[in-house]
Order: sequence, then structure tokens, then C-alpha cells
Amino acid sequence: MLDALQAQIPAPALAHFLRLIAQGRKGVGLVQHGVCSGCHLRLPAGTASLLAKSDDLHLCENCGCYLLLPADEVPLAGARTAPVATAVRRPRKTAQPVAA
Repeated sequence: MLDALQAQIPAPALAHFLRLIAQGRKGVGLVQHGVCSGCHLRLPAGTASLLAKSDDLHLCENCGCYLLLPADEVPLAGARTAPVATAVRRPRKTAQPVAA
């Protein structure tokens, strides 16, 4: 059964995971509130948002473990977030020519 499951995992990902385990480190770290449970460091905001939106494998930049977002941290598909405020550029004031 274990061999059948290992056959479904890409070889480079499995090799990296087994190497981490052989070194006595965590192979997978849960991301809770933007913090990796493998090294307890805060992840960049971009990495944390990618975890919620993609199905790709992501590695922690610090400890190298695979990152997993728990089900309670995944935003709901239909949930709306607050709109992001955008800055409005005002035209520059140009110097008025001085009449002589």
C-alpha cells in the first residue's frame, strides 16, 4: 500500500521529503496565522497567499519543509474580502508664471 502511494508522488518531491526525514527534520510544516510550524518563522505575505490559491507544492524559505495550509485557514471560495483601497493620484500643481 505504501509503495502504491509513493508511486503517485513525483520523484524529486519524494526524495526531498525523505531527505528531510532522514536528517531528523520535519518534512511538512503547517502554516498557522502565517507562521511555519517547522521553523516557527513568519512567512512572506506572498507565500502565504499563494498557498491558499494554488495546488502547487511550496517550500519554506527558511527550513525547507513542504508547506501545508490547514483546512481551517483556507478562505472559503465564495467569501468576499474587504475591497482594497487604491490611492488616487492628483495632478501636480505647476508653478504659475509671474507677470512682470
